[in-house]
Amino acid sequence: LMKQSPYRCENRCASFPVCGGCSYRHIDYAYELELKRSYVSSCFAKEGLDIYVQPVVHTAVTAYRNKVQYPVAVGKDGRLYLGFFSEYSHRAVSSDGCLTEAACFSPVKTAITDLINRFGYSAYNEKNGTGLLRHVFLRCNYKGEVHVCFVINGTLLPRQSNFVSALLAQRNEIRGISLNINTANTNVILGEKTVFLKGISQIDSVMCGVKFCLQPDSFFQVNTSVAEKIYRKVKE
Repeated sequence: LMKQSPYRCENRCASFPVCGGCSYRHIDYAYELELKRSYVSSCFAKEGLDIYVQPVVHTAVTAYRNKVQYPVAVGKDGRLYLGFFSEYSHRAVSSDGCLTEAACFSPVKTAITDLINRFGYSAYNEKNGTGLLRHVFLRCNYKGEVHVCFVINGTLLPRQSNFVSALLAQRNEIRGISLNINTANTNVILGEKTVFLKGISQIDSVMCGVKFCLQPDSFFQVNTSVAEKIYRKVKE
């Protein structure tokens, strides 16, 4: 760094920039919005269209994600951990304290990490197709209720009943647990079959006053407040 930009700000995430989840964590938020506006404006200009692009709407910059999909990996100490892929790679890096995900995910993630190691589960290896746990998929609603879905390279978890009961006993916010079966040699996260294990099979969420029932494979915008603003603007 030869000269610091006046728009550079302190990065508060320990995983940035190794984690590939965020691109603007070191940039002042107001300037980030202007950058995004100018990107859109330049796309029109390149096509010869003189169009004024309005300023980007301010939104929450932390704790807005209602869904996360953690790849499962093995650390140097041999323990499994949940992380995110590094940019332009399938190398998982630790992501403790992610600033974008809902606050309720962190304790659930900790409990899951502890249990999958205690039960001796293995992590999926993309190179040779071995190992069991591919991803851990968490989804939450506005009440902080969480549904956990384990994406596995197999059809069931060893000592499945004991594992599920132990996880539900550890975290009250976990309302249901599912398995997604993905034995294909693919980088697509979810397989075609999802099996409900225990608790409730779906969690309820509300957007623009409308109630939605969400299962692991349901499509739902990860940033509910922004989605509401978009839909209301379209209606307007």
